[in-house]
Formats: sequence, structure tokens, C-alpha cells
Amino acid sequence: MALLAVWRCENPACELETLMPQALLEMMTLRTVTGERYLHFVCPHCGTAQRRSISALRTQEINDLPADAGLLHPTVVHIAVRCEQAMCATQATLHTLAKSAAHHAELVLPVSKWNVAGLRCPEGHPVKAPVEVISIRVHEV
Repeated sequence: MALLAVWRCENPACELETLMPQALLEMMTLRTVTGERYLHFVCPHCGTAQRRSISALRTQEINDLPADAGLLHPTVVHIAVRCEQAMCATQATLHTLAKSAAHHAELVLPVSKWNVAGLRCPEGHPVKAPVEVISIRVHEV
């Protein structure tokens, strides 16, 4: 039996769910200066980037997950991106899932297809659109 976090996309044209093992969720968790745990996640189905509090995610126990479910990915990609403020010293970190487990993992949906409207860096500046990638890190669970 596995305990999974359920990310439901808030894009009305998508609304699909992505299931993530708790270990994967912990790897993606960010914290505000007040200690709130949150996540900037890019839906691998439609490319909509969203910020959500970790406490707002529901969990689900699953006994058996079919091998072809396509929703449970073992690889997370951390992507540092620029905000619109040229002199900002911080960067926003977005997370998404990869198709494969490799050093240069192929993203489920390419960065050029992402919609980052409404996301902000830790200093409060809007994330630059189109997305300008600073760095990419890949982690396997």
C-alpha cells in the first residue's frame, strides 16, 4: 500500500490529477519566510504552473497501481527560473515531472508550453514569461 499526494490541476480545461509519492512531494516542498510549506508545480498534462500550500493537497492510499497508469512518475525536475525584475537576487523554483529517469530527463511537457501567469519569485515579482530557465536539477525517487 502506498500513500500518495494528489495534485489536481486548477486549469478548467485540464483538471487532471497527478499522483506523487510522499517522498517526491517532500523533495519539491518550498518554504516561505513564515514557514508555510508550498509547492510551485507545473501540470505535466497541460503546462499550467500553480502555487499551492502543501496542506491543501489531499492524500490517497493505493493498494495496487497498474504499471501503465502513467500518473505516478519516479523523477522530479527542479527548474530555477527568472522573474521579471532584472536586478532581483532570488529566483523562482518550479517543479514538474519527467518521462524518464536520466540525468537529462525529458520533460513530460516542454518549458515552451508552460503557462506561469500568477506565479511569483520569493521577493514577490512575477515569473518571467516566456519562461527563462536558469538551471535544471533532476531527482529520482
